[in-house]
Amino acid sequence: MNKYPYSVYLAAGTQAAQPTKNQIYLLKLSKMHKTKYDDDEASQSEEDSEDDNLSNDEEGQVHLSSVTGLKCGVNRIKTMNGQAIAAYWNENGDVNILDLNPLYKKLQSNQQSQFNLSQLHHKVFKNQHEGFALDWSRLKVGDLLSGSVDGKIYLYQLNNNDWIRENKAYEYHKGSVEDIQFSPIESFVFASCSTDGTLCIVDTREGKHKQAQILVKAHNCDVNVISWNQVSATLVATGADDGCFKIWDLKYPKNDAISEIQFHNKAITSIQFQPNSDSSIAVSSEDHKLSIWDFAVENENNNEEDVPDQLMFVHQGQKDLKELKYHPVYYEMIVSTSANGFNVFKPTLDEEEKKSEQSEEDQAQIPVIKEEDLNKYFQQMSIQ
Repeated sequence: MNKYPYSVYLAAGTQAAQPTKNQIYLLKLSKMHKTKYDDDEASQSEEDSEDDNLSNDEEGQVHLSSVTGLKCGVNRIKTMNGQAIAAYWNENGDVNILDLNPLYKKLQSNQQSQFNLSQLHHKVFKNQHEGFALDWSRLKVGDLLSGSVDGKIYLYQLNNNDWIRENKAYEYHKGSVEDIQFSPIESFVFASCSTDGTLCIVDTREGKHKQAQILVKAHNCDVNVISWNQVSATLVATGADDGCFKIWDLKYPKNDAISEIQFHNKAITSIQFQPNSDSSIAVSSEDHKLSIWDFAVENENNNEEDVPDQLMFVHQGQKDLKELKYHPVYYEMIVSTSANGFNVFKPTLDEEEKKSEQSEEDQAQIPVIKEEDLNKYFQQMSIQ
């Protein structure tokens, strides 16, 4: 059981109006407690006595360190699992691998710092075009995948403390590679999606760089994002430009999707299965909403025709949601990024669960971290 208060570390990159003002940030968010009250004023008095020992009015703390010296914006950044190593796509087409350990070590003792990129160990891989797709392997330390807008996918591997990129790219998509992800159970298998509307599964042992082993025409428009279920490894989710998201069973790749939801009215921007669940998934969209679903739910008493049984929660208040991530340890905690800052939250999905002995697990929340707040630490910060 995860005990409060929570502490988390986040890596983020900016897209500033002036390219030289861009930075990479490593943040430590600490002293996050269960919120004492929800939005229902009527429920406060009856819950006070039960929640007093679980909640705390102590303010959450934010400590931030940064990397300067970037020459352009950051399209996407991903940290290696369990390590203070980050890979990121630049707008100029570079894939960079960066050692953030000097920043991380200072943040562990709540010390803020600022480093120039030239002061940190990093390696740059040049590409002809920019990209957005990026993923670290959870099974093989150091394995990294990148996908670019020209349809090329590269595999990077750690060899004698140095990263080597395969000379030959995987080129089987007919459009931009929008997202990519390693299999949760097979280190030599990965999935990718593209503006060509397809979901593809590749086995690198086959040595076929021009052909995917499984190709699914997933949507009739751009497929923006994918997520591979960590519990049931045959399930993959796709999110598309038309606001639709689907779940596919790779045991039956020629069949239709096993679930298809048209809830959001604009493009899906991020999607992820909850790490410890085979049925729960979170989805964000350009319609400024983040929805949480559980496909194991069947509600015979649902009288709301416009509300699907499987819809558990809708998070709003952020503009232009870009990305969501479940925390790998605090399973139900979500971090979401948008044009107006970060949100970190853990929703209570079951009112009865709030009153159980597990209630300290139900909800953790800190205030929105807005750009003007972060400027207290560094005057030139820009989040977009």
